[in-house]
Amino acid sequence: MTRAARIVLQDAKYAIARHTETLQAEEFRASWFAVIGLLRAVGHVLDKVDAKSSPVLEQAIRTKWNQLSASRPEPTIFWDFIHAERNRFLKSYEHGIDRTITIPTLSGVGSIKLDGGNARGGWFAAGHAFNSVITSGPYAGQNERTVALAAHQWWAGYLNEVDRLASNE
Repeated sequence: MTRAARIVLQDAKYAIARHTETLQAEEFRASWFAVIGLLRAVGHVLDKVDAKSSPVLEQAIRTKWNQLSASRPEPTIFWDFIHAERNRFLKSYEHGIDRTITIPTLSGVGSIKLDGGNARGGWFAAGHAFNSVITSGPYAGQNERTVALAAHQWWAGYLNEVDRLASNE
């Protein structure tokens, strides 16, 4: 059974649940790094830990990985979100999220748009929800937490399929 990978997946769900629209600056980036890192770690732990638990499970993991690799660029949730966002953030410390809040001026004429995803050294509008969306790719315009939950569900199905393959061998 894919035990170790499922623990990582459980921790990813915990991180996603705590990745709220009020996070900004360092707290936002640290939270997003945890979400993306954990989502990608599911596959690494599956390969490096679970595969060592039995030859049958190792073969099922290899079969499933070969299928995933051969189907690239599908599924987009893995290649264009889990894999791409993790590489972007880990290797260049850039994220693909636009996290802003628009504050009306005191005069009521115009507004100020503040960037909460790239801010440094403090908070503004503490406790207020930010508009937060993915900036590019197939998930552009969608809230990152919604897409992260879809990635979590995708991994759950993937692990179920690995376990099914292992039980049939």
